[in-house]
Amino acid sequence: MKRPRTSRRRGPRPILHPTDFSPASGAAFRAALALARAGRSPLLLVHVVPPVIQVPEVYVASPPTYERFRRAVAAASRRRLARLVARAR
Repeated sequence: MKRPRTSRRRGPRPILHPTDFSPASGAAFRAALALARAGRSPLLLVHVVPPVIQVPEVYVASPPTYERFRRAVAAASRRRLARLVARAR
């Protein structure tokens, strides 16, 4: 007879909060934070920066312009995540 599979993890399970920084995501952040605090669980925040899609019929950025834009979007995302982290502490 097979024994039930058990988790090796001990302690509280982490709460994962994916964010897109929208108002709905803000409400989800508050709920995730409340769950994490109530259960003394770690809160994991994640934001995926979507790729910039170029539409050749409309506009195509030069590689340096594209890279500057990509870096600016990533930096803005890091700042917004840092604000969420500060609120969670």
